[in-house]
Amino acid sequence: MLTTLYNRINRIRKAHGIEISLFPDGKMMASAVTLRVADGKIIKEFEVYLINSLEDLASKLDRGVPVALTVGGKGVLNKKISPEVPEEKRFEAVLPNANPTGFYLESDCYEKFMSVAIVRKEVLDKIMGDLLRLNFKILSVRIGGGGIRWLLPYLNAEGGSVLRSNHYTFHLSAAREIAEFETFTADSESYRESHAEKLEYSVGDQYVYSQGLLSFASALELLAGVPGVEVVAANGRIHISALEKEREEYRYFKYFRAAGWALLGFLFTILLVNFLLYNHYFNKNRELQASRMVNQDELKRTDRLRAAVNAKDQFLRQHGWDHSPRLSFYADRIAGLLPDGATLTDMKLCPLNTANYEEGSLPVFKKDTIQIAGVSDDPTELNRFANNLRNIPDFREVYIRSYLYKKETGSGTFLIEIITT
Repeated sequence: MLTTLYNRINRIRKAHGIEISLFPDGKMMASAVTLRVADGKIIKEFEVYLINSLEDLASKLDRGVPVALTVGGKGVLNKKISPEVPEEKRFEAVLPNANPTGFYLESDCYEKFMSVAIVRKEVLDKIMGDLLRLNFKILSVRIGGGGIRWLLPYLNAEGGSVLRSNHYTFHLSAAREIAEFETFTADSESYRESHAEKLEYSVGDQYVYSQGLLSFASALELLAGVPGVEVVAANGRIHISALEKEREEYRYFKYFRAAGWALLGFLFTILLVNFLLYNHYFNKNRELQASRMVNQDELKRTDRLRAAVNAKDQFLRQHGWDHSPRLSFYADRIAGLLPDGATLTDMKLCPLNTANYEEGSLPVFKKDTIQIAGVSDDPTELNRFANNLRNIPDFREVYIRSYLYKKETGSGTFLIEIITT
Protein backbone atom coordinates (compact mmCIF):
# COMPACT_ATOMS: atom_id res chain seq x y z
CA MET A 1 0.00 0.00 0.00
CA LEU A 2 2.84 2.39 0.85
CA THR A 3 4.50 1.57 -2.46
CA THR A 4 1.29 2.37 -4.32
CA LEU A 5 0.94 5.65 -2.42
CA TYR A 6 4.58 6.50 -3.13
CA ASN A 7 4.10 5.83 -6.84
CA ARG A 8 0.94 7.93 -6.96
CA ILE A 9 2.63 10.86 -5.29
CA ASN A 10 5.75 10.74 -7.46
CA ARG A 11 4.00 9.90 -10.73
CA ILE A 12 4.72 12.52 -13.39
CA ARG A 13 1.69 13.34 -15.54
CA LYS A 14 3.11 16.16 -17.62
CA ALA A 15 6.64 16.66 -18.94
CA HIS A 16 8.68 18.75 -21.38
CA GLY A 17 11.09 16.95 -23.67
CA ILE A 18 13.85 19.38 -24.68
CA GLU A 19 16.59 18.64 -27.23
CA ILE A 20 19.58 21.00 -27.38
CA SER A 21 21.47 20.93 -30.70
CA LEU A 22 25.08 22.19 -30.70
CA PHE A 23 26.76 23.39 -33.93
CA PRO A 24 30.36 23.91 -35.05
CA ASP A 25 29.83 27.66 -35.47
CA GLY A 26 29.20 27.96 -31.72
CA LYS A 27 25.45 28.43 -32.02
CA MET A 28 22.74 26.27 -30.52
CA MET A 29 19.13 25.51 -31.25
CA ALA A 30 16.42 23.98 -29.08
CA SER A 31 13.35 21.90 -29.82
CA ALA A 32 10.70 21.02 -27.26
CA VAL A 33 7.64 18.78 -27.05
CA THR A 34 5.20 18.81 -24.11
CA LEU A 35 3.37 15.57 -23.28
CA ARG A 36 0.72 14.85 -20.68
CA VAL A 37 -1.12 11.77 -19.47
CA ALA A 38 -4.93 11.90 -19.70
CA ASP A 39 -7.28 8.93 -19.33
CA GLY A 40 -4.38 6.51 -19.68
CA LYS A 41 -3.21 8.05 -22.97
CA ILE A 42 -0.18 10.12 -23.89
CA ILE A 43 -1.25 13.42 -25.49
CA LYS A 44 1.04 15.88 -27.23
CA GLU A 45 0.03 19.25 -25.81
CA PHE A 46 2.62 21.63 -27.29
CA GLU A 47 5.67 21.63 -29.58
CA VAL A 48 8.18 24.24 -30.66
CA TYR A 49 11.22 23.98 -32.94
CA LEU A 50 14.31 25.89 -34.09
CA ILE A 51 14.59 28.13 -31.02
CA ASN A 52 17.86 30.12 -31.04
CA SER A 53 18.26 30.79 -27.30
CA LEU A 54 17.34 29.24 -24.00
CA GLU A 55 15.74 32.51 -22.90
CA ASP A 56 13.37 32.38 -25.87
CA LEU A 57 12.64 28.74 -25.04
CA ALA A 58 11.89 29.65 -21.41
CA SER A 59 9.32 32.21 -22.56
CA LYS A 60 7.39 29.52 -24.44
CA LEU A 61 7.32 26.75 -21.82
CA ASP A 62 5.84 26.35 -18.37
CA ARG A 63 8.94 26.10 -16.18
CA GLY A 64 7.04 24.39 -13.39
CA VAL A 65 6.75 21.23 -15.50
CA PRO A 66 9.50 18.55 -15.21
CA VAL A 67 12.02 18.45 -18.06
CA ALA A 68 13.75 15.54 -19.81
CA LEU A 69 16.84 16.93 -21.55
CA THR A 70 18.63 15.49 -24.58
CA VAL A 71 21.89 16.98 -25.90
CA GLY A 72 23.32 16.25 -29.36
CA GLY A 73 25.34 17.69 -32.19
CA LYS A 74 28.82 19.23 -32.00
CA GLY A 75 30.72 18.03 -28.93
CA VAL A 76 28.75 14.80 -28.57
CA LEU A 77 30.79 11.88 -29.92
CA ASN A 78 28.87 8.79 -31.02
CA LYS A 79 30.53 5.48 -31.82
CA LYS A 80 29.36 1.90 -32.36
CA ILE A 81 31.22 -0.83 -30.53
CA SER A 82 30.73 -4.51 -29.85
CA PRO A 83 28.08 -5.30 -27.23
CA GLU A 84 30.58 -7.73 -25.69
CA VAL A 85 32.78 -4.87 -24.45
CA PRO A 86 32.54 -4.72 -20.65
CA GLU A 87 31.38 -1.54 -18.96
CA GLU A 88 34.79 -0.56 -17.66
CA LYS A 89 36.31 -0.82 -21.19
CA ARG A 90 33.72 1.18 -23.14
CA PHE A 91 35.30 4.58 -22.73
CA GLU A 92 38.70 3.24 -23.76
CA ALA A 93 37.13 1.63 -26.84
CA VAL A 94 35.91 5.06 -27.95
CA LEU A 95 38.70 7.40 -26.78
CA PRO A 96 41.76 5.26 -26.01
CA ASN A 97 44.08 8.09 -24.93
CA ALA A 98 41.64 10.42 -23.15
CA ASN A 99 41.06 10.93 -19.44
CA PRO A 100 37.60 9.48 -18.60
CA THR A 101 37.13 11.74 -15.58
CA GLY A 102 36.48 14.72 -17.85
CA PHE A 103 33.62 13.13 -19.78
CA TYR A 104 30.11 11.80 -19.39
CA LEU A 105 29.39 8.54 -21.20
CA GLU A 106 26.07 6.96 -22.13
CA SER A 107 25.73 3.55 -23.76
CA ASP A 108 22.75 1.83 -25.36
CA CYS A 109 22.60 -1.76 -26.59
CA TYR A 110 20.82 -2.66 -29.82
CA GLU A 111 20.41 -5.91 -31.75
CA LYS A 112 23.89 -6.16 -33.24
CA PHE A 113 25.92 -3.35 -31.73
CA MET A 114 26.29 -0.99 -28.82
CA SER A 115 26.08 2.77 -29.24
CA VAL A 116 28.29 4.89 -27.01
CA ALA A 117 27.82 8.66 -26.69
CA ILE A 118 30.46 10.81 -24.97
CA VAL A 119 30.40 14.51 -24.10
CA ARG A 120 32.73 16.70 -22.10
CA LYS A 121 31.54 17.49 -18.61
CA GLU A 122 31.91 21.24 -19.03
CA VAL A 123 29.67 21.19 -22.14
CA LEU A 124 26.81 19.33 -20.46
CA ASP A 125 27.26 21.10 -17.11
CA LYS A 126 27.05 24.51 -18.81
CA ILE A 127 23.82 23.61 -20.61
CA MET A 128 22.29 22.25 -17.42
CA GLY A 129 23.45 25.29 -15.44
CA ASP A 130 21.90 27.68 -17.96
CA LEU A 131 18.59 25.80 -17.85
CA LEU A 132 18.58 25.64 -14.06
CA ARG A 133 19.21 29.38 -13.85
CA LEU A 134 16.08 29.81 -15.98
CA ASN A 135 14.16 27.79 -13.35
CA PHE A 136 13.66 24.67 -15.44
CA LYS A 137 13.08 21.51 -13.38
CA ILE A 138 15.44 19.00 -15.03
CA LEU A 139 14.81 15.43 -13.90
CA SER A 140 16.36 13.44 -16.74
CA VAL A 141 19.36 13.94 -19.03
CA ARG A 142 20.44 12.01 -22.12
CA ILE A 143 23.27 12.46 -24.60
CA GLY A 144 23.04 11.00 -28.07
CA GLY A 145 20.06 9.24 -29.60
CA GLY A 146 19.49 6.35 -27.21
CA GLY A 147 16.12 7.71 -26.12
CA ILE A 148 14.65 6.68 -29.49
CA ARG A 149 14.07 3.20 -28.01
CA TRP A 150 11.17 4.56 -25.94
CA LEU A 151 9.28 5.37 -29.15
CA LEU A 152 9.71 2.02 -30.90
CA PRO A 153 6.86 0.09 -29.15
CA TYR A 154 4.37 2.83 -30.10
CA LEU A 155 5.78 3.82 -33.49
CA ASN A 156 3.46 3.19 -36.44
CA ALA A 157 6.13 2.24 -38.98
CA GLU A 158 7.01 -0.84 -40.99
CA GLY A 159 10.26 -2.75 -40.70
CA GLY A 160 12.93 -1.21 -42.89
CA SER A 161 11.68 2.33 -42.33
CA VAL A 162 14.04 5.24 -41.75
CA LEU A 163 13.61 7.72 -38.89
CA ARG A 164 15.32 11.07 -38.98
CA SER A 165 15.91 13.31 -35.98
CA ASN A 166 17.97 16.47 -35.60
CA HIS A 167 21.35 14.70 -35.66
CA TYR A 168 20.60 11.05 -36.34
CA THR A 169 19.18 8.82 -39.02
CA PHE A 170 17.87 5.52 -37.63
CA HIS A 171 17.24 2.43 -39.76
CA LEU A 172 14.66 -0.04 -38.48
CA SER A 173 15.01 -3.80 -38.86
CA ALA A 174 12.17 -6.13 -39.80
CA ALA A 175 11.44 -6.53 -36.07
CA ARG A 176 11.16 -2.71 -35.79
CA GLU A 177 14.37 -2.46 -33.77
CA ILE A 178 17.30 -0.14 -34.46
CA ALA A 179 19.45 -2.00 -36.98
CA GLU A 180 21.74 0.92 -37.90
CA PHE A 181 22.08 4.63 -37.26
CA GLU A 182 24.08 7.48 -38.72
CA THR A 183 25.08 10.82 -37.24
CA PHE A 184 25.35 14.12 -39.08
CA THR A 185 26.36 17.57 -37.89
CA ALA A 186 26.14 20.82 -39.85
CA ASP A 187 26.34 24.51 -39.08
CA SER A 188 23.20 26.29 -37.92
CA GLU A 189 22.27 27.69 -41.34
CA SER A 190 22.66 24.36 -43.11
CA TYR A 191 20.66 22.80 -40.31
CA ARG A 192 17.76 25.20 -40.89
CA GLU A 193 17.81 24.51 -44.63
CA SER A 194 17.92 20.72 -44.15
CA HIS A 195 14.88 20.90 -41.83
CA ALA A 196 12.83 23.28 -43.94
CA GLU A 197 10.67 20.31 -44.96
CA LYS A 198 9.29 18.65 -41.84
CA LEU A 199 8.98 14.87 -41.77
CA GLU A 200 6.08 13.61 -39.69
CA TYR A 201 5.90 10.30 -37.80
CA SER A 202 2.95 8.58 -36.15
CA VAL A 203 3.45 7.52 -32.52
CA GLY A 204 0.36 5.83 -31.08
CA ASP A 205 -2.45 8.21 -31.98
CA GLN A 206 -0.15 11.26 -31.91
CA TYR A 207 2.06 12.80 -34.61
CA VAL A 208 5.52 14.26 -34.16
CA TYR A 209 7.87 16.02 -36.57
CA SER A 210 11.41 14.81 -37.14
CA GLN A 211 12.78 17.84 -35.25
CA GLY A 212 10.91 16.73 -32.14
CA LEU A 213 11.47 12.98 -32.38
CA LEU A 214 14.05 12.72 -29.57
CA SER A 215 12.27 15.41 -27.53
CA PHE A 216 9.09 13.32 -27.71
CA ALA A 217 11.05 10.20 -26.72
CA SER A 218 12.74 11.83 -23.72
CA ALA A 219 9.43 13.23 -22.42
CA LEU A 220 7.83 9.81 -22.92
CA GLU A 221 10.62 8.21 -20.87
CA LEU A 222 9.99 10.64 -18.04
CA LEU A 223 6.24 10.00 -18.05
CA ALA A 224 6.94 6.26 -18.00
CA GLY A 225 8.42 6.69 -14.55
CA VAL A 226 12.11 6.16 -15.35
CA PRO A 227 13.61 9.63 -14.84
CA GLY A 228 17.16 8.24 -14.62
CA VAL A 229 20.30 9.84 -15.94
CA GLU A 230 21.98 7.04 -17.83
CA VAL A 231 25.51 8.49 -17.85
CA VAL A 232 28.39 6.27 -16.89
CA ALA A 233 32.18 6.51 -16.87
CA ALA A 234 34.85 3.87 -17.06
CA ASN A 235 34.66 3.22 -13.34
CA GLY A 236 30.86 3.08 -13.07
CA ARG A 237 27.88 5.41 -12.92
CA ILE A 238 28.41 9.13 -12.53
CA HIS A 239 25.67 11.15 -10.87
CA ILE A 240 25.43 14.82 -11.75
CA SER A 241 25.13 16.58 -8.42
CA ALA A 242 22.96 19.39 -9.78
CA LEU A 243 20.58 16.85 -11.28
CA GLU A 244 20.39 14.81 -8.09
CA LYS A 245 19.60 17.97 -6.18
CA GLU A 246 16.82 18.86 -8.64
CA ARG A 247 15.31 15.41 -8.30
CA GLU A 248 15.38 15.57 -4.53
CA GLU A 249 13.82 19.02 -4.49
CA TYR A 250 11.15 17.88 -6.91
CA ARG A 251 10.36 14.85 -4.71
CA TYR A 252 10.05 17.08 -1.66
CA PHE A 253 7.88 19.44 -3.67
CA LYS A 254 5.58 16.52 -4.59
CA TYR A 255 5.47 15.40 -0.94
CA PHE A 256 4.72 18.93 0.22
CA ARG A 257 1.94 19.34 -2.33
CA ALA A 258 0.47 15.93 -1.46
CA ALA A 259 0.63 16.79 2.25
CA GLY A 260 -1.01 20.15 1.54
CA TRP A 261 -3.84 18.50 -0.37
CA ALA A 262 -4.20 15.89 2.38
CA LEU A 263 -4.42 18.62 5.03
CA LEU A 264 -6.97 20.55 3.00
CA GLY A 265 -8.94 17.35 2.47
CA PHE A 266 -8.87 16.61 6.21
CA LEU A 267 -10.06 20.10 7.12
CA PHE A 268 -12.71 19.99 4.43
CA THR A 269 -13.90 16.61 5.74
CA ILE A 270 -14.22 17.98 9.29
CA LEU A 271 -16.13 21.03 8.07
CA LEU A 272 -18.31 18.88 5.87
CA VAL A 273 -19.16 16.50 8.75
CA ASN A 274 -20.02 19.45 11.00
CA PHE A 275 -22.17 20.99 8.31
CA LEU A 276 -23.96 17.70 7.60
CA LEU A 277 -24.68 17.13 11.31
CA TYR A 278 -25.96 20.65 11.80
CA ASN A 279 -28.00 20.50 8.63
CA HIS A 280 -29.43 17.08 9.59
CA TYR A 281 -30.70 18.16 13.01
CA PHE A 282 -31.86 21.54 11.74
CA ASN A 283 -33.94 19.91 9.03
CA LYS A 284 -35.21 17.28 11.42
CA ASN A 285 -36.42 19.96 13.81
CA ARG A 286 -38.08 21.87 11.01
CA GLU A 287 -39.75 18.72 9.69
CA LEU A 288 -41.15 17.85 13.12
CA GLN A 289 -42.61 21.31 13.49
CA ALA A 290 -44.28 21.16 10.10
CA SER A 291 -45.25 17.47 10.15
CA ARG A 292 -48.93 18.07 11.00
CA MET A 293 -49.40 20.54 8.17
CA VAL A 294 -47.55 18.32 5.72
CA ASN A 295 -49.59 15.27 6.69
CA GLN A 296 -52.84 17.15 6.20
CA ASP A 297 -51.74 18.38 2.79
CA GLU A 298 -50.71 14.85 1.83
CA LEU A 299 -54.08 13.46 2.87
CA LYS A 300 -55.89 16.02 0.73
CA ARG A 301 -53.60 15.33 -2.17
CA THR A 302 -54.16 11.57 -1.79
CA ASP A 303 -57.91 12.04 -1.82
CA ARG A 304 -57.71 14.12 -4.98
CA LEU A 305 -55.53 11.52 -6.67
CA ARG A 306 -57.83 8.70 -5.61
CA ALA A 307 -60.86 10.56 -6.98
CA ALA A 308 -59.07 11.18 -10.27
CA VAL A 309 -58.07 7.52 -10.57
CA ASN A 310 -61.61 6.36 -9.82
CA ALA A 311 -63.04 8.74 -12.43
CA LYS A 312 -60.64 7.46 -15.07
CA ASP A 313 -61.34 3.84 -14.15
CA GLN A 314 -65.09 4.46 -14.35
CA PHE A 315 -64.64 6.15 -17.73
CA LEU A 316 -62.71 3.14 -19.09
CA ARG A 317 -65.25 0.67 -17.75
CA GLN A 318 -68.17 2.72 -19.05
CA HIS A 319 -66.86 2.60 -22.60
CA GLY A 320 -65.75 -1.00 -22.50
CA TRP A 321 -62.01 -0.28 -22.66
CA ASP A 322 -61.19 -2.47 -19.69
CA HIS A 323 -61.00 -5.66 -21.77
CA SER A 324 -59.01 -6.71 -24.83
CA PRO A 325 -60.89 -5.59 -28.00
CA ARG A 326 -61.03 -7.44 -31.31
CA LEU A 327 -61.50 -4.35 -33.42
CA SER A 328 -58.39 -4.97 -35.52
CA PHE A 329 -59.65 -8.48 -36.33
CA TYR A 330 -63.06 -7.07 -37.31
CA ALA A 331 -61.45 -4.45 -39.53
CA ASP A 332 -59.50 -7.16 -41.32
CA ARG A 333 -62.70 -9.20 -41.93
CA ILE A 334 -64.51 -6.14 -43.29
CA ALA A 335 -61.68 -5.32 -45.70
CA GLY A 336 -61.57 -8.94 -46.88
CA LEU A 337 -65.30 -8.94 -47.84
CA LEU A 338 -65.25 -5.56 -49.63
CA PRO A 339 -66.45 -6.01 -53.28
CA ASP A 340 -64.27 -4.88 -56.18
CA GLY A 341 -66.62 -2.07 -57.13
CA ALA A 342 -66.49 -0.43 -53.73
CA THR A 343 -63.82 1.63 -52.00
CA LEU A 344 -63.57 2.36 -48.27
CA THR A 345 -62.85 5.99 -47.44
CA ASP A 346 -63.29 6.00 -43.66
CA MET A 347 -63.51 3.55 -40.75
CA LYS A 348 -64.34 4.57 -37.16
CA LEU A 349 -63.96 2.17 -34.28
CA CYS A 350 -66.12 3.09 -31.27
CA PRO A 351 -67.13 6.44 -32.81
CA LEU A 352 -68.19 9.47 -30.81
CA ASN A 353 -71.88 9.60 -29.97
CA THR A 354 -72.61 13.09 -31.27
CA ALA A 355 -76.29 12.87 -30.40
CA ASN A 356 -75.57 12.91 -26.67
CA TYR A 357 -72.50 15.13 -26.72
CA GLU A 358 -72.74 18.65 -25.34
CA GLU A 359 -70.13 21.37 -25.15
CA GLY A 360 -68.06 21.04 -21.95
CA SER A 361 -69.34 17.56 -21.07
CA LEU A 362 -67.41 14.31 -21.14
CA PRO A 363 -67.37 12.60 -24.53
CA VAL A 364 -69.55 9.51 -24.94
CA PHE A 365 -68.52 6.78 -27.36
CA LYS A 366 -70.59 4.07 -28.97
CA LYS A 367 -69.41 0.81 -27.52
CA ASP A 368 -68.95 -2.26 -29.74
CA THR A 369 -69.65 -0.16 -32.84
CA ILE A 370 -67.84 0.14 -36.15
CA GLN A 371 -68.73 2.75 -38.77
CA ILE A 372 -67.41 2.38 -42.32
CA ALA A 373 -67.87 4.85 -45.15
CA GLY A 374 -66.98 4.50 -48.80
CA VAL A 375 -67.91 4.75 -52.45
CA SER A 376 -69.80 2.10 -54.48
CA ASP A 377 -70.95 2.17 -58.10
CA ASP A 378 -73.36 -0.75 -57.70
CA PRO A 379 -76.11 -0.74 -55.01
CA THR A 380 -76.60 -4.47 -55.54
CA GLU A 381 -73.00 -5.17 -54.67
CA LEU A 382 -73.36 -2.92 -51.62
CA ASN A 383 -76.37 -4.93 -50.39
CA ARG A 384 -74.50 -8.19 -50.99
CA PHE A 385 -71.57 -6.76 -49.02
CA ALA A 386 -73.91 -5.88 -46.11
CA ASN A 387 -75.44 -9.37 -46.19
CA ASN A 388 -72.00 -10.95 -46.11
CA LEU A 389 -71.18 -8.86 -43.07
CA ARG A 390 -74.37 -10.06 -41.36
CA ASN A 391 -73.20 -13.65 -41.85
CA ILE A 392 -70.18 -13.02 -39.59
CA PRO A 393 -71.08 -14.44 -36.15
CA ASP A 394 -69.29 -11.65 -34.30
CA PHE A 395 -71.43 -8.96 -36.03
CA ARG A 396 -74.73 -8.78 -34.18
CA GLU A 397 -76.34 -6.05 -36.36
CA VAL A 398 -75.38 -4.44 -39.67
CA TYR A 399 -77.18 -1.29 -40.89
CA ILE A 400 -76.82 0.67 -44.09
CA ARG A 401 -77.32 4.12 -42.59
CA SER A 402 -77.17 6.03 -45.85
CA TYR A 403 -76.55 5.65 -49.57
CA LEU A 404 -76.39 8.69 -51.88
CA TYR A 405 -76.07 7.96 -55.61
CA LYS A 406 -74.70 10.67 -57.93
CA LYS A 407 -75.64 10.26 -61.57
CA GLU A 408 -72.88 12.51 -62.87
CA THR A 409 -70.15 10.33 -61.28
CA GLY A 410 -71.93 7.01 -61.71
CA SER A 411 -71.30 6.08 -58.06
CA GLY A 412 -72.71 6.64 -54.62
CA THR A 413 -71.40 7.19 -51.13
CA PHE A 414 -72.50 4.96 -48.31
CA LEU A 415 -72.31 4.69 -44.52
CA ILE A 416 -72.63 1.30 -42.79
CA GLU A 417 -72.84 0.83 -39.02
CA ILE A 418 -71.92 -2.52 -37.45
CA ILE A 419 -72.76 -3.57 -33.89
CA THR A 420 -70.44 -6.28 -32.59
CA THR A 421 -71.16 -8.81 -29.88
